[in-house]
Amino acid sequence: MRVDLHIHTSERSSCALSTTLEQLSAARDAGLGAVAITDHHRLVPTRQRREWSELFPEILLLPGIEITLDAEGEDILVVGLDDPRLERGAWSWPELHDHVREHGGLLVLAHPYRYQAEIGIDLESRRPDALEAYSPNVPSRHRGRIRQDAERLGLPVVANSDAHWASGIGAYANRLAVVASDAAQVVAAIREGRFTVETPDPIR
Repeated sequence: MRVDLHIHTSERSSCALSTTLEQLSAARDAGLGAVAITDHHRLVPTRQRREWSELFPEILLLPGIEITLDAEGEDILVVGLDDPRLERGAWSWPELHDHVREHGGLLVLAHPYRYQAEIGIDLESRRPDALEAYSPNVPSRHRGRIRQDAERLGLPVVANSDAHWASGIGAYANRLAVVASDAAQVVAAIREGRFTVETPDPIR
C-alpha cells in the first residue's frame, strides 16, 4: 500500500495550484492507497473529507495538517488526528508534541534543514515519529544528514511528494508492509517503521 503523507490543495493552501479533486485524481492514477492532505494550518473539514472519500473509495483519506511552529520555525506534519484545535495557529514544539501524543496522531518533521542550518526543535527531549528525508523540497545534499539524525534517534525516514500541483504526486511515497484500513493503522505502520520509501532517484 503506497502512502503519501504530505499533499497541499489550492482550497486551503495559497501556495498550491491544484484543487483537491485534481490532487486526489492524480493520487488515484499514481496508485496511492492513502494520502494525507496537509494544508498550512488548516484541516479538511470532516464532512468534506467524508464526501471526498466517497468519491475516491480506493483512497484512504487521512486527516492531516502542516503547522509552522511559532518560535522554532520548523514545519510539522500532523497526520491521523481530526482535531480543529490544531488550526489555532500558535504552537510551540513542546505544546504540539504533547497534544498530538496525547491524542494518538503522527508527528513528522517536514523537510529538515530547508530554511535553517540547524534543526530548530529539541529532538532529544521530544522526538517526532519520523523525519521527512525525501521529497522535492528536501535537497539531496541534506538527505545524508537527515538519515544520520534519524539513525541516531532511532526514527524512520519518510518520502512524500509535498505536492502543490497534481503533476508532483506519485514519484515519492511510502510503501507500507500492510494494507491499512484506517488512519490508526497507517500511523502505527509509520511509527514502527513497517514500510519502505520510494523515490524517483537513488536512495542515499
